[in-house]
Amino acid sequence: MSPSSLEGLAHADGPETLGPQGTASVKSVARLLAWAALSLGMMFLFAGLAWSIRGGMEPPSSEPQPDLETRTRASLVPPPDSSLVQFKRGRLAYQVHCARCHGPEGRGDGPDAVALRPPPRDLASRPRAHGETPEAIRSVILQGIPGTAMTGWSQLLSSQELDAVVDYVRSLGPPPRETEASESQKALLRGAGFEPIEPAIAASPLTFETLDGRKRTLDQDQGKAILLVFWGTTCAPCMDELPSLDQLAREFATAKLAVLPICVDEPDAALVREVARTRTKHLPLFVDQTGLARIQYDVQTLPCAVLIDPEGRQIGRAQGGKDWSTEAVHNLLRTLASQADHLKE
Repeated sequence: MSPSSLEGLAHADGPETLGPQGTASVKSVARLLAWAALSLGMMFLFAGLAWSIRGGMEPPSSEPQPDLETRTRASLVPPPDSSLVQFKRGRLAYQVHCARCHGPEGRGDGPDAVALRPPPRDLASRPRAHGETPEAIRSVILQGIPGTAMTGWSQLLSSQELDAVVDYVRSLGPPPRETEASESQKALLRGAGFEPIEPAIAASPLTFETLDGRKRTLDQDQGKAILLVFWGTTCAPCMDELPSLDQLAREFATAKLAVLPICVDEPDAALVREVARTRTKHLPLFVDQTGLARIQYDVQTLPCAVLIDPEGRQIGRAQGGKDWSTEAVHNLLRTLASQADHLKE
């Protein structure tokens, strides 16, 4: 092989070199890539700047943001209703200190009530003798009622317990029915010697017995006007008024009026019959064997008369002996009996 041919072979196998045109192409591509990267970077830069400017220009929220304490409190269990706590506190104090006399529902029928004279008051009925306001109830609880088993509790109840018991006593019984008597009815009641009961309240259920031992209830005279007269065999004014009450029962025998004299101091029917024998001829007599009649109608003195209208509401109350033969009494009872006739229609 000749030297010239070897030289050609050496040139063919060696590294290829770029000419002036190839070098220019590479530089152009590099510039394009650099410009593209620069443009992309500038685009991201301006986009970020615009976003930050826009966010800074937005008005702040008008709603206040809760602080850390508020957020922490919201995540906790809410406290119990304060009114429910007060009710439970008052109910517990009532059950501990009051229920043995006044009963679990305030009806005056607790286990100690039968032995007490005068009997405990019916806290579930209205009107209450010493007032309906919280101040009046608090005064009775603190000071008691002279001449009764109700002593003051000022040394036994804390201020919180006292407030709770006052609220609980006010909650006893159904809410009073706000029925205001008309002015004419009030005038009739007062003219006949009755004090109007305002507002009128539902008559308490009552069970008693005839002198021959038969059970009797107020429900048997539903739809009539009812004159309840609580009396006693050892009560002189009670005995004095029996003849005029007997005459009243005879005159209203056919009217929608029930005259119910209930002896509350002597359960012996034979003795009651003997005591009243010379004073009554037409008047049916009854006895209270349970001792609850005085409690349910808050009878503190004898005789005591309670007037119930044909709708079953206590509307008037009279204390002390009465002459039942007066025209004012008859006018009142005729008016109530006529109301019963209208109800029936």
